[in-house]
Amino acid sequence: MLPSIPFYPSFFDHLRRLALEFRREDHAHANKLIKTENADITSLIDTSILDSLSVRNDPPTPDEADTLRSQCRIGSSTIKSLDAEIDQLRTRSMELRQTREQWGGRMTASMRVLHPIRLLSDEMLAIVFRFCVDEDIRTEELMANLDPLDDCSPPTLDVTKSPWVLGQVCRRWRRVALSTPRLWNMVEINFQRAKGPIIGPHLFFTHHLLPLRLARVQNQPLSISLNLPTSDGNIIPPILWSKLSQWKNLTIRSPMLYFGYLTRCANRLSNLSCLHLHFKLPPQDEIPNHRFGIYGIFQNTPNLRQLTLSGNVESMSFLSMEFPWKQITYFTTRNIIPPCHSSAVFRTDFYFQILPLLKNVQECSLVPISFHTETYRSLTLPKLHRLVFTGPKHGIATLTDYLDLPALRSLRFDNLALPEIRICPIRHRVNSRSLFLMISTSIPKRSPECSNHPICEVFTQSGFLLV
Repeated sequence: MLPSIPFYPSFFDHLRRLALEFRREDHAHANKLIKTENADITSLIDTSILDSLSVRNDPPTPDEADTLRSQCRIGSSTIKSLDAEIDQLRTRSMELRQTREQWGGRMTASMRVLHPIRLLSDEMLAIVFRFCVDEDIRTEELMANLDPLDDCSPPTLDVTKSPWVLGQVCRRWRRVALSTPRLWNMVEINFQRAKGPIIGPHLFFTHHLLPLRLARVQNQPLSISLNLPTSDGNIIPPILWSKLSQWKNLTIRSPMLYFGYLTRCANRLSNLSCLHLHFKLPPQDEIPNHRFGIYGIFQNTPNLRQLTLSGNVESMSFLSMEFPWKQITYFTTRNIIPPCHSSAVFRTDFYFQILPLLKNVQECSLVPISFHTETYRSLTLPKLHRLVFTGPKHGIATLTDYLDLPALRSLRFDNLALPEIRICPIRHRVNSRSLFLMISTSIPKRSPECSNHPICEVFTQSGFLLV
């Protein structure tokens, strides 16, 4: 019987520890070699052998062959180690990139939370919203003087514009937008582009969105713009007529024969202060058989002060003494010559019909185009202190021959080519010795300095102080 061998667990534990230490030392040595190879791989390669054999076709000697085989073995193991390290670095790079993206998202979210706009009160936020609305759908002033041929009118019923879109950000913004009536007080009813098969959808959006907008206006004054290229007066939503007492600014672009649908406005526009009438030429397939007393519609408008007329001069000639001409303090004409209708121009004799009715006008912007050789009596505007001419020189010269402006303080010429010296007779009918004179030409490169302009020289020689 063989003698029994005593079992000492500590002995085997000691051997196990020695084996682990040996493996760690071997692994550390291998890593050291890899790092050394990475640091200077050329130091482990005998470049002299490679250089010598690369320039000739002789076979390597046995020693050279052994050296090259050894370098191949080392290179193979080194490449495997490098590939493994590259994989680790790639994985680590992906992990770092994901971590960076997470922190970037958190930082962006934190910056949004810390944005100063969150500190704004509801009152200040409403003011900011007002600027957004003005940027998207134009200011009240621009809306009142909207280019009559600009059929791309303010998109007040476009839910992708302000103020509609402001309510789609968050609950607070929606609450502020809905509780600020001044954001909703501009309304454009434009059927210029609603023709043929698209008239149905256009009417659908108008009749559904318009009540929402008007409900949010509450009691605020309204700026209304109507573009009516059709004879169907029923396309105007009835709810719009229910707000007539709130109409403050009104722009109408329509052929004259369609103005008859506005007779329901008579005696109901008590708060109207700004009116722009653009008379379009009637469609070729619709011949008017009667004319409406359009000016009589606005007879009872005690607050009306601003009037703008543009479009077809033939329609404008049907003046009415019922219109409150004496109330007008700001009068503007805008010259529009539609394509293929060159006769639709402002005529100077038109002014000799309408200007005598404006007894209290203080500011005037006129666009004379053509004139006749007839002799007119002098036109006296006793309260006019600011006059602007925009148009060709011959029309201006004709008007200035007859204007008597005792209270004139500011005279402006816009878009002139080379103004005639005939314009200067107006200096004999201006009592003020201090006159603000502004000249802008239609040719910027040839635009003279005001002090050297012939008109300025004539005014200065007559004793005027040009500001």
